[in-house]
Amino acid sequence: MADQETFPCQICGIQKRKNDLVPAESIPASIVDIITKEHREWSPEGYICQADLNRFRIQYVRDVVEKGKNEYVPLEGTVNNGMTVEDHLPENDNVGYEKGLTFGEHIADALASFAGSWIFLGVFAGMLFLWVVLNSFILLSRPFDPYPYILLNLVLSIIAAIQAPVIIMSQHRQAVRDRLHAEHDF
Repeated sequence: MADQETFPCQICGIQKRKNDLVPAESIPASIVDIITKEHREWSPEGYICQADLNRFRIQYVRDVVEKGKNEYVPLEGTVNNGMTVEDHLPENDNVGYEKGLTFGEHIADALASFAGSWIFLGVFAGMLFLWVVLNSFILLSRPFDPYPYILLNLVLSIIAAIQAPVIIMSQHRQAVRDRLHAEHDF
């Protein structure tokens, strides 16, 4: 029979079963502040019904959202202004770096890029094959570089001697570019 006992809601005054009410002492202080503004007779010993409590909860959320809007209005203006001002936008590091390169550095980068491609490997293999075929089969009577292809070895050594420093220079510039990019990211 204790379940059938009724108590009045402090807000609407309607008698309700204890199971349908919330004790006033369990209401958070932030919501109690809103309730006491509207109902001065609020007592922490009484009860409040779910419907009224939900209404005050909604009011609390609205107040917090409205307060948040007012706090963020200056920030929103700052963000909008910052989006229109372009002086803070980062410059593309690669564009600035590319402008500072000399003609020789551009050539070295292009050569290193070509030397590290499948096209280069195909052309190089074709040239080697043509060299061997010319000197072994076509020019049987007087080949300009007979087997063991000493001239071919000299040409390959010269290519390697020139290609290695060019690739190293290009890799060094790529490392500098990567360092600039990392510093910019940092």
